[in-house]
Amino acid sequence: SESPPVEIRLASRDNLSSIDGRPLLTTRLTNDLIPLLRWDLSIAESGVQIGTESEPEWEDTLQHLSYLSTNLAVHAGGSDRATVEAVLAHDLESLSQELSESHSILAQLYQATGEPLSAEFADPLARLAAILGDASAEFPDVYGKIRGLYTDPRLVQDDVSAMHRLAEMGGVIPEVLELRSYLDKVAISHSGTPDLWVDHEGLQTALSLNNLIQPGGRTWESLTRDIARFKAGYGAAYRSHHTQLHHALPAYHRGLEGARRKTEVLSLVNSILELTNVEGLGLVESLAALEGGPDPCPVDGEGLGMEETPICDTCEMTLDQNLPLDGLSRSD
Repeated sequence: SESPPVEIRLASRDNLSSIDGRPLLTTRLTNDLIPLLRWDLSIAESGVQIGTESEPEWEDTLQHLSYLSTNLAVHAGGSDRATVEAVLAHDLESLSQELSESHSILAQLYQATGEPLSAEFADPLARLAAILGDASAEFPDVYGKIRGLYTDPRLVQDDVSAMHRLAEMGGVIPEVLELRSYLDKVAISHSGTPDLWVDHEGLQTALSLNNLIQPGGRTWESLTRDIARFKAGYGAAYRSHHTQLHHALPAYHRGLEGARRKTEVLSLVNSILELTNVEGLGLVESLAALEGGPDPCPVDGEGLGMEETPICDTCEMTLDQNLPLDGLSRSD
């Protein structure tokens, strides 16, 4: 059978801190806290007791709870228990509200995009929900849940950071959805505009839900700068392409109409029974593969505003749309 967990009971926690710089708030070191202690030989000299893990008292829970309550360490050292409990209760209530807001944001984004949250971020929210979900839970219960869910209590901070990042998105959700819709309408070929294509793919990846809430990931400010730069470059390319394509469109339509008339003549010729050699089959096949192209657009391409929509609303031409001039020339 497994040996029961042990604890180290210190005579004093004065001037002791963990390896992440946090002050030590307890004299009872359980197996998950021992690796976090900045060890010093003076600890042993001040008196240490080692034994089977005992039931935690109030002070014994504070180190773990401090990873949930950022204000706890400030008050735990010099305030009375009632004050510390009030601070802890306030922080847990705030976290519970933030967790609820995060779930609402996720539901809104999923409804708009159908994009699920990856396990990398869904699991932290599930763990925090297990800790914070029961409003009637006593502090020892919260402490027990932390110990049951985390082998290293510092990982609580990572989960809280992921939740903070998601909650911060609440104010920019409309912008996120608008930008994603804008990028979804953009049609760019890698061969035609490789730099814009790379920027477009990168922004679509950065605006995915999981990347947006990645702790330490791109800030919203840097993303909006890159998007503004992309829109400027894309807008200039689109306006130029719109102008050139519609400038070439009348000549293309005339050539296409001429080729169609030629096929009609060939069709009449081929209908003469006395003729044994069928003429112009290649022309008919080539012409069938040609597109008519867009209708002439009355909008001045150079005057198009590209901030709100990435295509001309009138002709709906895309940046990767081209007239098949080579195919038309082969039909001559």
